[in-house]
Amino acid sequence: MKKQSLFLLAMFLLMFSPALTKAQAGSPIPATTVNDIIQKLTEKYGDSTAERMEHGVKHAASLWRANDGTAKEFTSFCLDNYINKATDREAFFKKVSQYLEALNGHFDEITLALQKNVQLATGPLLPIDKMFAGYSVGVHLQSDLYRNKIAFAIALNFPYYPLADKEKFASMWNREEWLTPD
Repeated sequence: MKKQSLFLLAMFLLMFSPALTKAQAGSPIPATTVNDIIQKLTEKYGDSTAERMEHGVKHAASLWRANDGTAKEFTSFCLDNYINKATDREAFFKKVSQYLEALNGHFDEITLALQKNVQLATGPLLPIDKMFAGYSVGVHLQSDLYRNKIAFAIALNFPYYPLADKEKFASMWNREEWLTPD
């Protein structure tokens, strides 16, 4: 189950985490706002999680667009949704994994039901059968998860790391401290 959860979260992060090392063009969040957020979080939690904190805030800022809210709203979002404590982040991770597993499982079930008449010999094939078989129920999932800020909460607390950073952390893979001590 844990491997499946890790896989689902990894797939989710890949889906929502383009290879970014600096802010994407189009993000309305200025660098000064990002720095202010990092400073406020550091004041609140200390600098023991500074690297993960910085990665998370910068990653979320790179994904934020004007229609997601203002820089002030982004600041409030980060201050309200950043999870510093490793045990709380673990609980968050497990819940996100459960929700994504439920979404994917139900979408698969719906997709199978919609394609049944096209895939199996159930009688004459009508044009409506082909229309429903071609319908993808999860097509708006990604935009919906950004719209309701779930994707941003995940990006903030589980930021994208480039391959070079992942290689640096590889030696600590089985140890918990790289996830940030409490």
